[in-house]
Amino acid sequence: MSQNPVRKLWERVALPASHGFILIQEIEFGLSLNVVNQTAKELDIPQSLLLKLIGIKPSHFSRRKISDKLTSLESERLVRFIRVVDSAIKLMGGDSQEAIKWLVAPALNMNGQSPASLICTDTGALEVIQLIERTRHGIFS
Repeated sequence: MSQNPVRKLWERVALPASHGFILIQEIEFGLSLNVVNQTAKELDIPQSLLLKLIGIKPSHFSRRKISDKLTSLESERLVRFIRVVDSAIKLMGGDSQEAIKWLVAPALNMNGQSPASLICTDTGALEVIQLIERTRHGIFS
């Protein structure tokens, strides 16, 4: 009897897809604040930490409660974060707590910066995903 694989974070927080035109449309429209709340809940981290990791000031988030939507830029940052976290969870054998610890800890091969500190830009997120892939394959450079 085979075990069910751990559902990816994007599925658990009810994103419509991990990529593609449907997700692009949702990002452009602005994701619901519920995705932020669900992401924090699924990762068992305070909402304030999640907002910091995705580069949204708490005061800006509070203002979004009127429309119940993130801006497209904030939505993009959240989706980028979820993609990176999904990769880190895979690296950690399905353990989301270990993945978060790894993401927020300073990394020697990133000049002492934490991987999470680089996720707010596409280039930084790409570097982190490449680091995850190298680590998964035993290449520690």
